[in-house]
Amino acid sequence: MKFISTFLVILSVNLLSFGNTGNPWKKDVYSPPPFDVLGWLGELFEEPEKFGHKSWVIQPGIGIRSNVNLSDRAQELNQLDVNMVTPALSLTIEKNIGHNIGVGLTFGNRIWRVPKFNYQYRYYLGSLRGTYHFNIMDKLDPYIGGAVSFRRISLTNLEQSTHESKVAGSFIFGARYYLTNHLGGFVEIGDDAMSWFKAGISFYLP
Repeated sequence: MKFISTFLVILSVNLLSFGNTGNPWKKDVYSPPPFDVLGWLGELFEEPEKFGHKSWVIQPGIGIRSNVNLSDRAQELNQLDVNMVTPALSLTIEKNIGHNIGVGLTFGNRIWRVPKFNYQYRYYLGSLRGTYHFNIMDKLDPYIGGAVSFRRISLTNLEQSTHESKVAGSFIFGARYYLTNHLGGFVEIGDDAMSWFKAGISFYLP
């Protein structure tokens, strides 16, 4: 009887000690720190590595899908051969003016020829654009922006010449990826040049 009383006392003391100190057999579980959203957003709006203050970017490009359908302008072209003389070529020059903001100019040209009537369609474009660039990784330069474009289409042959002009606004979504410190490539979606999609080479001049 004395042995049982002693055992119960020792067991009670151990249980009280267990309750005060926690589970001695419980292992610490690693809990990763929560994703720092504010820190990530702060870095996103820092100055990009490849679009530093007062830097320049020069990028020649070629259009992938035209934003002009000649058959809509002249129905007879549906039954005629229309030859492309030059593709949708463009040249963009952009400068960082500070705070991740770029301003620039885009020039474009495209020419079609209709052999049967011996005339040409000439498409010219000039755009003033503004962009905002994001800091994601060292070699990547993504950006969004807008542009105001002046477009002119001319129909010319040996006897006459007619012209059509208009001014329009558009949005720009694009990204540049640099293979070296000064040379990379770009892709853009937008209606600020000769086509909806364009791609080409980017030259970075810090």
